[in-house]
Amino acid sequence: MQQHRKIHFAPQITVIPSGNPEYDRSVAQEVTDILRRDLSGVLLGDEVALRADAALTDRSDT
Repeated sequence: MQQHRKIHFAPQITVIPSGNPEYDRSVAQEVTDILRRDLSGVLLGDEVALRADAALTDRSDT
C-alpha cells in the first residue's frame, strides 16, 4: 500500500536584474534546473535516493 504525504514547499528566491536580459534568463534557468534536480527525489517520493545524494554530495561550496 502506497502512503501519501503532503509536502509544503514555498521558497522565496530574489534575483536582482542585472540589466542584461539574456544573462538574467540564464540565471533564472540555472536556478530552476538546480531546484528541479535537487528536489526531484522529494517530489517523486524517492527518499532513499534523496538521502543517498545528500550523503554523497558536499554542497558547502554553493
